[in-house]
Amino acid sequence: MTAVSDPRSGATLAGAPVSRDPRGARWAYLAGATGAAANALLVTFFASIPAAGRENPFGPANDIVGSVATACMIPAAVAIGRHLPPRGRLRALHTATLGSLGVATAAGPLLVAGKLPFKVSSAASTGAFGVQLAWIGLGSGWLGRNAGLPRRTARLGQTCAWAALFGAGAAAGSLAAPAPLRTVLRAAGVTAGATAFLAVPAWWLLMGRWLDGHAAAGEVTHRPLGA
Repeated sequence: MTAVSDPRSGATLAGAPVSRDPRGARWAYLAGATGAAANALLVTFFASIPAAGRENPFGPANDIVGSVATACMIPAAVAIGRHLPPRGRLRALHTATLGSLGVATAAGPLLVAGKLPFKVSSAASTGAFGVQLAWIGLGSGWLGRNAGLPRRTARLGQTCAWAALFGAGAAAGSLAAPAPLRTVLRAAGVTAGATAFLAVPAWWLLMGRWLDGHAAAGEVTHRPLGA
């Protein structure tokens, strides 16, 4: 089923993508599930620092499971990319995202094996996540307008991207802010960034539903604000 237009409002009604992709859907489901598991391990890692100290097993576990998640995201992103425009900036961003996911996949095991310094691994993973979020935000908007992606999925993808952008801006602004404002900006940046980080697995799960043809019939897809 393809997206169709509502004759009363002119809005695009949600449907499955042009062709169902069960294999791509399975990879998206796996990406979402393993991403959520990695996030749970990361939260557990920080929560258990006072008791576990430096010998905290949840850190390496998060690194490995996180790499499994990004490995699953690669074929899922390839499947999503089949519904994106074949040329232009969004296609270039899609290609960059696939490369960044490959970097993130390798960074975790190399860190656990002691072959990569923590600072280098963190920088690589953070950069890769930033590229991925830009692709998720822009890709969700385009798919919502042109390919029948349900509104809640498109909105979630864009919200993740905007939250991360706000978090990065707040963190950067805190570097030059006076002491009282610095604390507020840092807290806001951490909260926004963590929200985006924790919500991304849900986006992958919803993309799995879309690729598998389970978009809710009659749901209005995303339209830009003011459209």
